[in-house]
Amino acid sequence: VFCAKKKPQLKLSRTLSKGSRGDDVKILQMMIAAEADGIFGSGTRKKVIEVQKRLGLVADGIAGPKTLSALGL
Repeated sequence: VFCAKKKPQLKLSRTLSKGSRGDDVKILQMMIAAEADGIFGSGTRKKVIEVQKRLGLVADGIAGPKTLSALGL
């Protein structure tokens, strides 16, 4: 029996920035190797900026549509 596994498609529906909380923040944190506590604080913002720079995006520390899309979220 052949079973093709597909990568699950995660789509986050809101812009995430300092002060955001929730499971979507936790998913973002796991993707960027930040502490996954579900709270977008200074550490998460710093990691987002690092990732944005690496991806050639505007490094503003806000995980908006372009950043989320670049991360596959």
